[in-house]
Amino acid sequence: MTDLAEQIHGTASTIVDLYGPDVVESVYGPEGAPLFQITTGRDGSGVVEALHAAGEQTGPILELGCGYGRLTMPFLDHGYEMVALDISQHMLRLLSDRLSDTAPTDTASRVTLVQGDMADFDLGRSFDLVLAGSSAIWELDAGRRASMLRCVRDHLTDDGRFLAQVTLFGEFDGRGENGARESIAVFTIDDARSPLLCTLFDYSAPDVGVRSGNILVHRLENGRVTATRIFTNTIHPVPRAALEAEIEQAGLKIVKWHDIEAHGPSVEVSDIRTECSLVEMCRA
Repeated sequence: MTDLAEQIHGTASTIVDLYGPDVVESVYGPEGAPLFQITTGRDGSGVVEALHAAGEQTGPILELGCGYGRLTMPFLDHGYEMVALDISQHMLRLLSDRLSDTAPTDTASRVTLVQGDMADFDLGRSFDLVLAGSSAIWELDAGRRASMLRCVRDHLTDDGRFLAQVTLFGEFDGRGENGARESIAVFTIDDARSPLLCTLFDYSAPDVGVRSGNILVHRLENGRVTATRIFTNTIHPVPRAALEAEIEQAGLKIVKWHDIEAHGPSVEVSDIRTECSLVEMCRA
């Protein structure tokens, strides 16, 4: 937990100093994963575009950073076969539960869940299509992102494609204000056990290419705070030109940039201008 606490920036880091590092957990951990699903579960951005770009694929699709199945489930509903990979066993458990609770047997049989690191994987097979949704590539720093791109190239068929959803941040493209910036929002969640009072701290530091998202959660029971947690996640976005250079260096080339429109609400508090795109790539 100490390592996670050291990655927190802005106001949330002051709160960690007050409560101590033991309150810090990953947003992909056992308690954070369900919270992440609740706060992002209605966001369908990129799903329609990814389905359209995928077209008629004959072989199984590899999805990296599948999470709780935001892309996995729609692709299964459209008849695709999926290999869904995620490093978090807790996210995979949420996806497994969704498949058990809502998916017909024939749908669930078309997906294979794999716990693995999207920056370092070897599945011993090739795919016609590899997916990475929800700006999953920003979860990796530059070194691990380069490793992921090489792994993707090694797993693509000769005419295979890689579709990666990315959110480009205005300040990281050099068009916003200089210096760090932070937005804060408060919201509540009606958890099955008791209400949760949540404060989201969205911190960006364009000079170092870091965006830190932290949710301070107080569990309320009979009007009293009975538990406090800070769920954290740090991403490492780069400008579009830098990403294009990384893609080329990994032995991939860009086929097309697809625009993405918003398809549902999500918790978003920052006033930083963003552009959502789907990058279509193939082997160079």
